[in-house]
Amino acid sequence: MFRRPNKRSLADADRGSILFLAVAALAILTILLAGVSFSVSQEWKLASFVTDANTSYDYALSDVTLMKEIWASRPLSLMMTLYDLRPRTMVLDGRTIEASFFDEEALVHLKWSDRNTLLRLPGISENESLVDAIIAAPIYAKEDLLAVKDMTIDVYDLMKDLVTVYGDGRININTVSPEVLSVLGASQGFISAVEEYRAGEDGVEGTADDRVFNNVYEIGNDLAAWGLGAADQTWLQTLIVAQKLSVGSATVRCELKVKKGQRLLKNFRIIIDLTTGVILRWDEQ
Repeated sequence: MFRRPNKRSLADADRGSILFLAVAALAILTILLAGVSFSVSQEWKLASFVTDANTSYDYALSDVTLMKEIWASRPLSLMMTLYDLRPRTMVLDGRTIEASFFDEEALVHLKWSDRNTLLRLPGISENESLVDAIIAAPIYAKEDLLAVKDMTIDVYDLMKDLVTVYGDGRININTVSPEVLSVLGASQGFISAVEEYRAGEDGVEGTADDRVFNNVYEIGNDLAAWGLGAADQTWLQTLIVAQKLSVGSATVRCELKVKKGQRLLKNFRIIIDLTTGVILRWDEQ
């Protein structure tokens, strides 16, 4: 195996009082309904749980702010690698936040991808009528696919983790998965070369010694030691000329678990535009 040398982030003024009143009201109501057989300590446990569940919002928001700062402080703020996306665990005021990160711009864009690319998505491969329906549909979130004619939940489940509605349609070569490269039309040889290049000397992607693609126009040269054939080079140049590849991203998805001890308080899925700091989507459960 050939090796190349390394290259190288609502206004909350009334939130506290509203939360206090809501928790107090719930605790009082519970005491009235539960009867005298339950102790006051049990009611305080319930109130504590409600408080924990609600203040998870604040901890999630604190984590989002922290992650904005992490990315904004880098020399090349839009450069994004698998090492940048490594999981983090943080402890804030007795709560543990387990954070996982995903590059939304390492996925197939449902509106900016060409028809041939969409036809290679799992579940709809060569289903031209379904692809035409997707192209014609008003899709603002990937879940909108479920409203497309002839789409089924089984087909949706096969493709949902490979598609996005965020970004400008360019795919980050530093974070793209083998599955997405395959949808783009890459050969297995090209996919293997990208994985081996990124893995660095330790052979593991997502670690500190990862190699980085710094310039889209140099990807072919970076992979020269892996002996790409003429067909791979032609395919790569076609994507570069069509501006389908990038070496960074502006959109990251954070998946957070907020815990107190071993107890899960809440899950969050948050999508952030790193260039503006705007939260594009916020889901919690």
